[in-house]
Amino acid sequence: MGIVNAEIPDTGDHLNIRVNTAWFAAQLKPNGYAKAKHNLARQGYETFMPLIERVVSHARTKKRVMRPLFPGYIFITFDPEQTQWRSINNTFGVSSLIMARTNSPARVPDSLMTTLLAGCDVSGHILPPEKLNAGDKVRIISGAFEGTFAEVQRASEGERVRLLLDIMGRSVAANCAQNELEILRA
Repeated sequence: MGIVNAEIPDTGDHLNIRVNTAWFAAQLKPNGYAKAKHNLARQGYETFMPLIERVVSHARTKKRVMRPLFPGYIFITFDPEQTQWRSINNTFGVSSLIMARTNSPARVPDSLMTTLLAGCDVSGHILPPEKLNAGDKVRIISGAFEGTFAEVQRASEGERVRLLLDIMGRSVAANCAQNELEILRA
C-alpha cells in the first residue's frame, strides 16, 4: 500500500525545527491548512502540523493516508513581544489564535512542543514507535488499563500487541494497540 497524502497537500516545505522558541496554536478554517500555511509563511511565520499515518477503508480497499495529529489546528512560532501577532487572526485559512484569559495568545507548553518536534521527521510526519519484542516491559498509557504495567507476550508487524497483565495476582492476556504503550527502560 502506498501512502496517499489525501487531506494535507505536501507543499515541499520542510521543518526548520526551532525548539527554543515560543509556540502558539491557531484554529484553522475548514480545509484551510494549505492556505494558512502559505499565507503565514508569506508573512514570515514558521508553522508546524504533525501528521500521522492512518489506514482508511473505503469500498473494500485500504489506503494509507497522512492525517493531522490535531485536526483543525496549526502550530506557529513567534515572539509575542516583537511581533504583530494580531495579523494572524486575519490570515486566509486561519480562524483565530488560541487565546489566554489575558487577551494574549496562549503559549503551547515547551515540553509538549519539544516532544512533538523530536517525534517527527523533517516533513512533520510522526516517526513510527520503537519495535516491541517479546519480554519487553511496558506501561499502558491510555484506555481501560491506563497506568498498568505489563509484559509483551507477542508483537506483530501490525498495530496490535499481545500483553500479559498481572491483575489481582493472576496473569491475564490482553490485546492492545501499540500506540497505547510506553516502553520501560531499565
